[in-house]
Amino acid sequence: MRYLLLIPSALCLAFITACSSAEETTEPTTVDFEPRDPEAPILGAVSEEGHCDPEVIDIDHERNTPYVTYHGQPGDAITLQFVANDGVTVLEESDFELSSRQTGHHALSGLYNGDISGIHVTANGRVGQAGTCVIPVA
Repeated sequence: MRYLLLIPSALCLAFITACSSAEETTEPTTVDFEPRDPEAPILGAVSEEGHCDPEVIDIDHERNTPYVTYHGQPGDAITLQFVANDGVTVLEESDFELSSRQTGHHALSGLYNGDISGIHVTANGRVGQAGTCVIPVA
């Protein structure tokens, strides 16, 4: 009978430990990033062809639909235009702004990657130089 009491106690301790460690994993805070230089481009090192810096913004090319990941800092405002294969028609547009505690964002679309030539990105923010770039998709 004495051993039966120890097992539930151990399970309770394990449950409490698991719950507390899950709470420690929070969204990034403003202390978790290196502040951007005011003269630095928000979109990082855009290539000569105008392609976005994958360290800053990119899509998961393994998925069938766009899953955009952005790494920035609080106050960054990003607009995404999903452009058709004709290179002109905007199929969808979305935008987001990072809150005072965010340093990243995921943007999803239900469009099929095969129907998209690229994602045109426009960035503005509180700190850094505004800019544009393209994420090639097809």
